[in-house]
Amino acid sequence: MVYIPNHWKLCASQPVSFLLDPYTSSFTHVTVSVINVVISQIHTFHATDFNDGAYTLAMSPGLYIYSVFSSGELLYTSSFLVSSSDFTGSDILFVSPQATFAAYNNYLSNSNYYVYGNWLHKFTRRNFDIICSKLSLNVPLSIAREIKLNRLNLRLHNDLVCTDPCESSHLGQAELSALLCLQEFSASSALKIGYISDCFSTSPRFTKLSLPKLVVIAGHSEYWSRPYRHWLHYLKDLGINLLFLSGNTGFRGITIVGNSLYVYAQGLPPHSPYSSSLLTGCYYNSNGYMTFSNGVNISSLSPFNLRHNHFGYESHFESFKPFGHETDKPLPRFLKKIIVHAASTGKTPCYFTQLDHASGSSVFSANSVSFSHSLSLSPSTKSFLIDLLPFMLS
Repeated sequence: MVYIPNHWKLCASQPVSFLLDPYTSSFTHVTVSVINVVISQIHTFHATDFNDGAYTLAMSPGLYIYSVFSSGELLYTSSFLVSSSDFTGSDILFVSPQATFAAYNNYLSNSNYYVYGNWLHKFTRRNFDIICSKLSLNVPLSIAREIKLNRLNLRLHNDLVCTDPCESSHLGQAELSALLCLQEFSASSALKIGYISDCFSTSPRFTKLSLPKLVVIAGHSEYWSRPYRHWLHYLKDLGINLLFLSGNTGFRGITIVGNSLYVYAQGLPPHSPYSSSLLTGCYYNSNGYMTFSNGVNISSLSPFNLRHNHFGYESHFESFKPFGHETDKPLPRFLKKIIVHAASTGKTPCYFTQLDHASGSSVFSANSVSFSHSLSLSPSTKSFLIDLLPFMLS
């Protein structure tokens, strides 16, 4: 088995190192295939290529899928992002939610949803976190849920290899769906995409030459560090447009120290400093949890006619439907300011929204965890977004 260390910090300016997984027994005849999903750049190497347990490759910026085979049988697959070292000329900046991917990983150690240990430890930890969530408590790192980063991510593997149309992805396949949709649009419009992870200790800054027109946060982006929160508000203050293609956005607070991620807040209130609600005007609550529904375009702002008045109707399968699976709702204080581009047809309302800020920034949000994945499953949902992208880039 093979894993990538520090995969939340990879940058095109440095080679990417693949390491043999120290937790598992070795396999014979191991082959690793690494594919850049945008330009179909393929690297293949074998167990015999490892020198002292490591193999390095120089890689261009982008999202990669890598698969590990033993004697032709798939053992493991995952994705990783190589960030751009220079954002000059990038019209769209693609942000990968690596922190959320890590929080779901329970491979041989804790995730934020599973605890290793005896029944008493599990019971105590789970109920402590529930209390912290209900009371919106921020806890010190000494008692925060710790999640190890340098390990295989089997939760991401299970998400990427799932072929059940009844399952709605909110991790790897969701991110991939969003990127391929953006790539199709950018290729036809001669636009350049830059890449960055949401895990950084020092917020990246831009020059006038490197300012993107649109920053897209793809997939499920639930776990935010303080530097990341500050950075998103910095972008908004610069007048850059933002697009969130998911829901349950920025709900939890994390701190990254070394090779560990600590969840210091299991549920931040919407009025907390640098909250996602101050960007989108919407925030998560559990009403209508896992209530999937189709969409209806109700926007009258766009300078062109959208192709579909209804979208997400191609199948009865839940994952085809753009709204559902944890949704953000408009907050009362923003109701008169929010512009609605689309609405769900289900009993629990969900909206594709726009909130304009004094800086000139417009922040768009799909407000649903199922939206990104539906872009690869529902042609009309993808057309809806592609028709809105020129408006977001203007």
